Amino acid sequence: MNLCFPLTASAVAIPALQRILQPTSGVDMVMNIHYRRLRAFCTVPPLVITPNTVGDSDIKGR
Repeated sequence: MNLCFPLTASAVAIPALQRILQPTSGVDMVMNIHYRRLRAFCTVPPLVITPNTVGDSDIKGR
């Protein structure tokens, strides 16, 4: 977080959007400048819904 403060009104390039956003208004925008250098990654959990078959379930009721 020390990379972000003090907040300044500077342009932030967002490569995924192919845009430059101005001015920055918060920490979330300023962090976009630093993510590449921090080698930060995002993980999205699998979004899967499986059928709930009570007979096949290995979870015991209370």
